[in-house]
Amino acid sequence: MAAREIKSPSVAPVEAPHRRKRLGMYFLESDDRRTALGGGYTSGATPVHILGKPLTEASVLRTGGWLAAFFIFGNEMAERMAYFGLSVNMVAFMFYVMHRPFDDSANAVNNFLGISQASSVLGGFLADAFLGRYWTIAIFTTIYLAGLTGITLCATMTSLMPNQDKCDQIALLTGNCEPAEPWQMLYLYTVLYVTAFGAAGHPHGASQLQRVGIGLAFSTVSVAWAGIFERYRRHYAIQHGYEASFLIPMPDLSAYWLLIQYCLIGIAEVFCIVGLLEFLYEEAPDAMRSIGSAYAAVAGGLGCFAATVLNIIVKSITGNEEKRRPTWLSQNINTGRFDNFYWLLTVMSVINFCAFLFAAHRYQYRAKQATETRELANVQLSTRDHTVP
Repeated sequence: MAAREIKSPSVAPVEAPHRRKRLGMYFLESDDRRTALGGGYTSGATPVHILGKPLTEASVLRTGGWLAAFFIFGNEMAERMAYFGLSVNMVAFMFYVMHRPFDDSANAVNNFLGISQASSVLGGFLADAFLGRYWTIAIFTTIYLAGLTGITLCATMTSLMPNQDKCDQIALLTGNCEPAEPWQMLYLYTVLYVTAFGAAGHPHGASQLQRVGIGLAFSTVSVAWAGIFERYRRHYAIQHGYEASFLIPMPDLSAYWLLIQYCLIGIAEVFCIVGLLEFLYEEAPDAMRSIGSAYAAVAGGLGCFAATVLNIIVKSITGNEEKRRPTWLSQNINTGRFDNFYWLLTVMSVINFCAFLFAAHRYQYRAKQATETRELANVQLSTRDHTVP
């Protein structure tokens, strides 16, 4: 009986390494990229200098190192101090200095955080396709610095602030302080959101998704503890006659109890943000690594916008001015019910955690997919020349 040859399906020819698609001045899209070291091809990004030309092996050995690492560390530390210092203190500044209600101040800060994080996708796109990471960071850092300068002027020039005369603690409590002029608030919002837009230029044990899951778990515990402590604090304030005087310190109740929830949320940030950044960077295609890294900030930005919407919904549902029933988010935290709000966030966090577990369990890492593809190709090649009787 004549033998019949069985051939495996044809395998598409590998594209020549030199046929690559140029997406921008600083980027060549391809799975095969020429490296500066030895001139060979490998996957990953090609190191270039500030003009976008590939670095030689000697140039690569002379650049970077500990000097660059310390510069990056110092720059990032200073930027984070400015960013979080602004986001934490802006609510107090808008209440005590600009005489805005707490809920308006909180929504403004949420919008600031949302813009600063969501707009990082624009920075990632510009870095990947046109400008390169260094020029993108340089441009957006300049915008960021201009915004911070404007906010500093707002805090130091009396012409940019409302009149502070006759604005004592009683006037603050009753809302009788002179409000800021519309143009003063317009200036503040402008420089605040310019600063947020400038932060777009800042775009690496357990697996990546496992670390994200651990971070979400710590975050849920943090919010739950905040609800427990706020319930105790509110009960203590009412029992000891501080219900109407929410700005007066309570001497027998230490603020250090708040450190527990802040430590928990700090641990959550370490696990969640670092794991998410590494996951997005490693799993994204080479052409989209800056944009992929920016998606972590986008998630935080969308969360900040969602917080603004949630605040508005809770305030409208839980409060009733006709019945003189304060909202959960009342400006007087002793008459409000922030503990209930924290418990609502806890329930939402648990639902989010369960949804994450479901999605993470079904996800297949890019490296594993590549390994399975190579194994399948090897099987096909090994059976190409086999024959059967």
